This record gives sequence, C-alpha cells and structure tokens, in this order.
Amino acid sequence: MEKRHVFSHEISIITSMFGGSHSPGIVDKELPVRSTAIRGHLRFWWRATRGAACPDAEELHRQESRIFGSRLFPSPVKIWVDQVRSVTGSHVMPVKDRFPAYVAFPLKSSLASRQAVKVRSAKNIPWIYLTGCTFRLNLRIEAWRIRNESARASLLTPEELLKELKPALWAWINFGGIGSRTRRGCGSLYSSDFSPAASGTAIEDWFLRCQQEYGLKLLPLGEYKEWPTLCRTLQVQTAPSERFKAWNETISAYKSFRSFKPNNRRRSGWPEADSLRNITGMAERSHAQSLTVERRTGQAFPRAQLGMPIGFRFKSSREAAWTHQEPGDTEIVPASGSRLASPLLLKVLAVSKEEGYGLIAILNQPPIQGLKLRLSGAANEALASRLKGLMLSSEVVYPALSYKDHPMSKHSLDSGCSRETTRSAVEAFLSSEGVRKWKNSGS
Repeated sequence: MEKRHVFSHEISIITSMFGGSHSPGIVDKELPVRSTAIRGHLRFWWRATRGAACPDAEELHRQESRIFGSRLFPSPVKIWVDQVRSVTGSHVMPVKDRFPAYVAFPLKSSLASRQAVKVRSAKNIPWIYLTGCTFRLNLRIEAWRIRNESARASLLTPEELLKELKPALWAWINFGGIGSRTRRGCGSLYSSDFSPAASGTAIEDWFLRCQQEYGLKLLPLGEYKEWPTLCRTLQVQTAPSERFKAWNETISAYKSFRSFKPNNRRRSGWPEADSLRNITGMAERSHAQSLTVERRTGQAFPRAQLGMPIGFRFKSSREAAWTHQEPGDTEIVPASGSRLASPLLLKVLAVSKEEGYGLIAILNQPPIQGLKLRLSGAANEALASRLKGLMLSSEVVYPALSYKDHPMSKHSLDSGCSRETTRSAVEAFLSSEGVRKWKNSGS
C-alpha cells in the first residue's frame, strides 16, 4: 500500500432525522450517524451526478466499481465518522412548527410501537428522531498494489478519485440527507465546505457554477437514463429564512398540489378515486357521478408519478348493496415491485446551521411501465379475486386529462400566461399556483 490522502469535513444535521440505525425507526443514541449509511448515500449521489455522463448502465457499473470497489479489488476510499457532538433527540413527535405534519404519516406506526413498549425509566425509551447533531466525516484515499493486471489498469489515481468523490459529497449534503424520508426534507445537512454562502451569488447561479466546476453533464427535465439522475434545473425560494419555516413552506406547497380540490369543493380534483370506482364497479350513490374521468370506462392515475405506493382510504357506507358502497382500502404500486421513490426532493438548502432556502429539486427517472392494485377490505371475495391479477398500462400513469379544472396543467411558453395540459405530474407541480406563491414566501 502506497501514499494515503485524508480529507475531513464537518457536517451538521439541521432538520429532524428519523431512523438511521441498524434497527428501523430508531435512532442509535450512541452512534446516530453510521459510515456504512454514508457510503451508500455517496454511491447513489455519484450515480446521480458524475454517473449521468455514462452512456448505459454497464458503463455506470464499471466506473462506479473503480471508486467504490468490486469483487476484483476493494474500494480505495475508506470512510469513517468521528467527533460526534451536540447530539439531541426525543421519543415523541416534534411540535408542528418544527416539523411538517404531512411528512410524518409513514412514521406514525413506528411511533405507536415505540409508545406501546413499557420501559422502566425514561432513559430506556428509544429516540424516534434526532433534533441535532454535528460530526466529522473522514475520507482516506489509498493507492493499493493490485496483482491482477486488468484490475490494476483500471485503478484511478488519488487525484482522479477526489474528482469523482467531491460531486457526490456536494450533492449528498445539499440535495440528500441521512436517515428516513430524506426526499421530504428529513435529516437535511449543512457543511461550510459544500453548502452555498448565506449571501452573494443567487442559488441558480451557484447551482450552474457547481455543475461546471464538477464537470457534471446533467440532463434537462423530461430526459432520463436507466437510473435516477439529478435534473440540471431546480426551484428555490427567492430568499433564505429560518430552516424550519423554509421546510414547512416547501412541504405545504406540495401538500396543496397533492390534495387539489378546485373551487373549494369537497371531492378531489384528481382522477384516481373515480378511476377506482370505475374499475371496481363500486360507488356510493352520492359519488356515482364521476367528476373527473369518463364514467365506467375512464382510468387515470397521474399521482403515481410522484412516488408509490399510494394508499386510498374510502369512507365506509351504510348501504346494504355492495355496489352502492365505496371501494375497499386500495394501494397502487409499480407493476414490478412494491415501491417507487419520489422524483421530487423537497427540503431545505442550508446556508448555515439555522437558515436555508426552501428547495424543490428533481431526479430524472425512467418512465413507469405500469401499475397494479392491492385491494384490502373488498366487499366480496369475487371482486378481490378479479382485481388480484389486474395490471394497468403506462397510459393511465401519463394521461391527457380533459375534464374541467384538472390539476395537470402548466404555463404555455407560446401563449404567455395561458395554461396547457401536460402528461407530467412533475411539470404540473412546478407550474402550480402553490409553487409560484411559495417561491416568494421565503423572504
């Protein structure tokens, strides 16, 4: 083994961090930040940034192996964490002004299980989230002597490795996080070595300059690789504000879009509920008339683009006939698999440990190929059996909605302030009224 190169960066967790330990849903009080987890984050963000230049997945894997190791040789990059300090946490959910309630719903089950455990003293109650922590991340680049000639020929020099690692660190710290729910802003990070300055250059200019500095070849919205890559554009508030304020405002804009109800009516302006009524042949009398897709035949699930699974909970009915009841509790999931991470990153872009910009960044992902339904609580066994193997095509994921006051619209570049229908839920969100208001709310 030859010369070693060691680099260190101080990093702070600035928003609530959930999980992060070897046990799901629990914060390890003694070791809240694990180097193995950070290595996984850096691999992902390398693929999303420097990896975007690779022509295909095979080349991506080859280049990634040169940095993070393979079966032929170990990784020349060693990672460890030390000087962990200012560690604070809690076993109860944070107050609303410190944490967006809309982000918490997947975490409520773990909270309930924590509270159900009887412990002898408060010291034994496991933390469910971390309120603060600062640590030092260390990276050591080692030049190994490899006997295998083909493997030795593919080795990168320490300078080349550093060129690959810096963009991954930059992206992880500014657009990622640590623990659970990082795409919704949990476990956001700050480091003076990689975060933007509190004043001076506009964030959009900073983002463009960093792409040039790190030699990134990011794609525009709508173009994609076989793996998720960071989009070359982002949305950010016009001014920084207190970190929890910026976080809450960003999540609020997303919540407003996801729960869209035109003209303050009680029923959703999204087509998924009416689509499920059409598929199952079930609907309460008051909901028998579809307000969105064509009755009986229409099917559209555009919110699947924003991440899955999506659960639908219909209110129970007192009707005796099952066809006059609402569908049972239903989930939509990808045709292959059970989960699809959201392409939207909604978080705080920190400029200090206390302040940051509300940020909406996008991961360009391959198109969804189809959906399947998971129906629980069905009215009868025949219906459950009929829906069990039902597959929905990609056309229902990217529909061209035509009913009045639908949420899938964007500003037309050709006609000024008029709007046109889009098949992209991400484009519709970025062009929504809520996002336009959000951009100016940070000041």
